[in-house]
Amino acid sequence: GWHRMEHCGRVALGEYCHHFHQLGSCPTCAVVGAAVNVSVNKGFVLHGTSHALLAENAIHSHRGAAFYIENGAEVNNTLRANVITCEWMSAGPTGKCALVDGPSTSGDSDLGEQSGIYLISPNNHVVGNRVSGQDNALFINQQGGAIYGQDIAQGRVAANMAPFGVHSHNVFHDCAGFGWYINGHFPLNVEVDHNGYVVDWRHAVPYHPLTGEDQALAVEVTHHIEYHNDFSIGAYDFGDVTLRNLTVSGSLKGHYWKTYRRGVNSGPLCVNCRFAGNFPSLVQAPGGQGLVEWHNSTWDEESGAIDLNHHCALGGEATGGLCSSHFLFSGES
Repeated sequence: GWHRMEHCGRVALGEYCHHFHQLGSCPTCAVVGAAVNVSVNKGFVLHGTSHALLAENAIHSHRGAAFYIENGAEVNNTLRANVITCEWMSAGPTGKCALVDGPSTSGDSDLGEQSGIYLISPNNHVVGNRVSGQDNALFINQQGGAIYGQDIAQGRVAANMAPFGVHSHNVFHDCAGFGWYINGHFPLNVEVDHNGYVVDWRHAVPYHPLTGEDQALAVEVTHHIEYHNDFSIGAYDFGDVTLRNLTVSGSLKGHYWKTYRRGVNSGPLCVNCRFAGNFPSLVQAPGGQGLVEWHNSTWDEESGAIDLNHHCALGGEATGGLCSSHFLFSGES
């Protein structure tokens, strides 16, 4: 830790500034206090490595994903108090922090949805980080369709149904797309072994095949702040989550959602959320299955309207939930 690197990384698979490669459970693995500037490909990579720590690092003007968790089997790593920024708001092939000619296996994380933090699986801890100037501050997605993991983890993980680590006290701002973003994810109570591999695949489906029990796992994103983003915090298809103590200000949308599902043990979508000056959309609220509830949440008169979910009932559109949304404003909302 406590070092500086400039012009590191190469435009080739595996050529990263910092790389923990296939180390399994490694609680002694850590990078603390590094400064990285004008780099390419990946700044910090955890690949097949769990229980590691990346903390108090700063990375500026990096092309590609700054922090990358790679194959879906990585669990209980901690990204804490890191700072990621770019010279100016980045999006698309002309974005300052996009990597145009990077490895083909990283086209989503480095260019199409270039992200400061890119996770194949959310079962890691993201706490107290500040991210700005990216296309997306954080993106949880399985690039290349790797919903069951990739490389040696392929077929051994359920990345888009995995439990969540702690996602708390982050500040994401001035990004061209999303701040906190997840593509398609419905968290389940899936047990994994020391390698991060699924122990019993009967727990990796929404309802237990023998008992019929709803196996959804309620998760939370807490004490989160966003401002000056387009979509702000949001998802395409994501359920059983509560945004607790969320503040969004000065963005085009307070939050963005397409499809939502709320299980029997899951709480409201938003609790103690505050929206201020978000225009033209106060929120783009989700459709799908379940009561969409904002509890003890407030917004000011300068914000826009509450919109239905994006792509609702459009012919030929593969995404977009049911249009028959049920909205509830409870408590002091």
